[in-house]
Amino acid sequence: ARPRNKKKGRGPARPPTTPAPPRKDRFDDGEIIKIELDESLFSN
Repeated sequence: ARPRNKKKGRGPARPPTTPAPPRKDRFDDGEIIKIELDESLFSN
């Protein structure tokens, strides 16, 4: 989306926040998913 007005910035400048501690991914439950590549897909 294009900004409507070039003069208007992106809201009030916020003071730099300290980086948040890395949150645990909601989907990451320590499960290792092995992805097997089918070589026949590449031989074309």
